[in-house]
Amino acid sequence: MTDHNSPEASVNTYILKYDTIYIILTCIISFFLYVGGIILFNGSIKSIIGMTMMWFFATVVIIAIFYREFIHGPRTLIIADNGIIMQFRFSKDIVISWQEILAIYAEPGDLMTIYGRWKRRGAIQPIKGLFYPVTYEAASAVRNAYFQKFNKYPISMRSK
Repeated sequence: MTDHNSPEASVNTYILKYDTIYIILTCIISFFLYVGGIILFNGSIKSIIGMTMMWFFATVVIIAIFYREFIHGPRTLIIADNGIIMQFRFSKDIVISWQEILAIYAEPGDLMTIYGRWKRRGAIQPIKGLFYPVTYEAASAVRNAYFQKFNKYPISMRSK
């Protein structure tokens, strides 16, 4: 986290990195689906259909994860006095005012387990649109800034 002081407002900037373990695990699973399709191929119509379905599923999973991590996930999140600014890798910046935030998900996870470290995530959902995946630290900071602004927390997307 970097603090920037400007004459107008105090701003916190979070550089959001890819979830590399998530990407690697997805690619490994997709690789096994591709290889499984080749191994199960024996020339019959059923094996051709099975191989095609396995390859299709593997490709859809890879495209969905890469879309989530590289296109839909912000590169930088800036917390300003009037809301948050998300800067993306391949599209224009999005400004979400505090009133436009519907929910914030901040899952701390259990750092003592592998699953808990993988589950340590965050997300911000505006009133209009889909959620944006962010780190737990950034989501917590936005949640706390929201509380300071409105003296209440936004809706939590956390499942019980």
